Parts: sequence; structure tokens; C-alpha cells
Amino acid sequence: MSVERNRRILLAHVPQGMRVEADFNRGETAMPACSDDGLPARTRWLSHETCLRGRISGRQSYVAPISIGSVMEGGCERSFRRSRRILPKMPR
Repeated sequence: MSVERNRRILLAHVPQGMRVEADFNRGETAMPACSDDGLPARTRWLSHETCLRGRISGRQSYVAPISIGSVMEGGCERSFRRSRRILPKMPR
């Protein structure tokens, strides 16, 4: 059985002009354990919106900046995987 890995996109440096693949690095870590009431999810797509430019440039903003070497944040599409969580039955 293969060990599941957590793949991440990291900010390599502040992009100059249009963003290119070299502005980011890929990293892997061990998949964190999911608690009994957790809901593990797989991110299929990560959206890199224009509004993130301020966060990756280090400019003053109402949200914390994304620093060099940090995991990229953004909107995403996820699929949920197995879970040990017992969901309540919905009333009919």
C-alpha cells in the first residue's frame, strides 16, 4: 500500500509582471492524520485570483500576506474522501 502524500504549491518569490510557473515551487509532505470527526478533502483546482497579487507582494492589506516559502492560499474545488464522521439523518 502506498503512503498518501500532501502536495503543496509554495511561493518561490514575488512575481515580476505576469505570474509564471517559476514563481512557485511544488512540495510534498506526509498526509496529516484525520481526526475521528474530521472530513478529509482533496483539492482538485486552486484558483490564483488577481486579488492575491497584493498578498504575495507583501503590501499592506486587510489580510495577512503570503510570505516566500509559504503554501499558496486561494479558492479551490475540493472532493471529499472517506470519513469516519457519522452525519445526522436529515428530516423528510
